Amino acid sequence: MRNIDKAYKKYLEEVLYYGKFNKVRAKWSDGSTAGTKSISQVFFKEDNPQKDFPITNFRKINYKKAIDETLWIFQKRSNKLKDLNSSIWNSWEYKNTGTVGNTYGYITGKEYKSMLNKYPDVFGDKKYLNQVEYLFQTIIDNPYDRRMMINLYDLDEIQKSNLPPCAFMTSYTITNDELNMHLTQRSGDMLVASLFGGWNTVQYAFLHQLIAKCCGLDVGSFSHFVMNSHIYDKHWKDNNLFEYIEQSLDNDLVKLEINIKNNIDDSMTKTEKLKIAWNNFINFKESDYKLIGYNPNEYKLKLEVAI
Repeated sequence: MRNIDKAYKKYLEEVLYYGKFNKVRAKWSDGSTAGTKSISQVFFKEDNPQKDFPITNFRKINYKKAIDETLWIFQKRSNKLKDLNSSIWNSWEYKNTGTVGNTYGYITGKEYKSMLNKYPDVFGDKKYLNQVEYLFQTIIDNPYDRRMMINLYDLDEIQKSNLPPCAFMTSYTITNDELNMHLTQRSGDMLVASLFGGWNTVQYAFLHQLIAKCCGLDVGSFSHFVMNSHIYDKHWKDNNLFEYIEQSLDNDLVKLEINIKNNIDDSMTKTEKLKIAWNNFINFKESDYKLIGYNPNEYKLKLEVAI
């Protein structure tokens, strides 16, 4: 069994057997209050995600929609529902604005006074950068900095949305020309999104490899931490999850292929390197990647989303 599927099975079994039950904020479509079984502080690490991309085979993950949402947040830096090629956020529209409010892409597009623009030839004639721009600037300008991160949990903004970010922070280090990423998540609906190898892992494992490729770096380790990992009461009542976790799985490795040519070399100035890296990122299209060898089971789960 692949590492990612071992982790998927381990933590689903743990919540089924040992999870603690609580009534929560969310409601079902009939207006009843949802309940969850939850476990705390779960962690997964893949040392070589380029060898085996961490997507589960237990069921088919709609990775194209997951990656589209990632590009919506980090590349488009948009909070507008019309800019997302799916309807997954429609239920959380903020006050009939056509947006999700001041969250996700609004935060990645926000400029901060602490993030000074050192390369106007790349980012234009402005004084401050947003977090995505600043990350690229730091990777090229000071690659061994230990403060590289993107934090979506902006305390000045989260009240102006219907749902604060669940997966909210990525942090980065570079060792031996390899970019390593860690994802921190405050809370996650395991079967819908947060179980390792599912929607959230796929999103950020993709972002990790995309940033590395854009900057001419090798892909290092990827890790994912979830503080509160839970399954909803309807999900264990509507599905035979004990049967689900005993499936036989395909064990072939899965590879993410990103079509970006590495034109960065050590003879270049930092401005030249950064210009190439940033252009790689902002011009990336969904047709520029392929997932090779993904052969998931066709097991169908009934998963209403509590709002």
